[in-house]
Amino acid sequence: MKIGLAAPYNLNSLGGAERYTRCLAKALSQKHEVIVFTDQPPLDETGLSFLPLRDIKTEKLDLGLTQAIFGHLRLQAKIRLHIFHGTILGNLKARPWLLIHPRFLGWLKGEFQALKEKDGIICVSRKAQEEVRQMGFSGPIRILKSGGGFSTEKGLARRMDDGKIRMLFLGRFDDKVKRFPMMLKGFQKARKVCPMLYFFVAGTGSVPEADGLVPLGNLPREQALSWARRCDIQINASYYEGSSLSLAEGIFQGESFTLATPVGGSLEQIRHQDTGLFFHSAKDLSQKLIELCENPSLLEESRLSIQRNCPIPSWEEVASEVIRFAEEVLA
Repeated sequence: MKIGLAAPYNLNSLGGAERYTRCLAKALSQKHEVIVFTDQPPLDETGLSFLPLRDIKTEKLDLGLTQAIFGHLRLQAKIRLHIFHGTILGNLKARPWLLIHPRFLGWLKGEFQALKEKDGIICVSRKAQEEVRQMGFSGPIRILKSGGGFSTEKGLARRMDDGKIRMLFLGRFDDKVKRFPMMLKGFQKARKVCPMLYFFVAGTGSVPEADGLVPLGNLPREQALSWARRCDIQINASYYEGSSLSLAEGIFQGESFTLATPVGGSLEQIRHQDTGLFFHSAKDLSQKLIELCENPSLLEESRLSIQRNCPIPSWEEVASEVIRFAEEVLA
């Protein structure tokens, strides 16, 4: 099958949509011919074919894939599928003040355009599927979680047995949707009781100084993943998540215990009280961190549970399901 992915992104970036595109394309290319249409191809990727976005209009494909608000990009394909990582509609419900954002109407229009002339929709969570149905799409939808890594990357956790408990946040901590101040406040409250607790922060933005907080800066993907494999706990306090790629990678590759707010795809990535815990406030977070510090066996039990039954698929599994869905739509 000849497959094209529209990627109007800078694929050298570590953002979720960029990483998703690169990983899915790489997984699909193991059995199919894949072309990624982008004007900013990655500098370090081998084995993939890249063409400028303008060639979307002329390249003949069997399957065309678009994502997010870029569904208006019309690939010349027998089957056209669109991938929703979340929706602006869902974001609006979580953050009503988004309505006054100067780009809101453009984003919303882009999502509605993405539903037109599509043979099917892929959603990364049940929540995203509900939102797409509310937008009026009545065609076939397949729920496919984001991959957490390739099969060779599964379970690469490398813990440090030095008595410290390490918590990690990967992402744009200057992005208000991530609620970094809530995470920091909860951590600081817990560390007053548990001095063995450390908070490692990787991503873009300026990190405030705090006792026990370790800024890692904006790391290349492999370095960021190496920290995900070394830390005991990963955290996400977002107002809204379609399906966090960082959490998926931490669970799949690092077997990390996850602390997250109970929103969107996080509800499907985490088994509460088994592979992680949900929290609602800084106070709630601090209490759960103290509980984990006082009962570190909970972290080990979580790792064993993930090893027995990982809730996150590999990219090979995601690619296989994309092809299966396309074939079902075509039949």
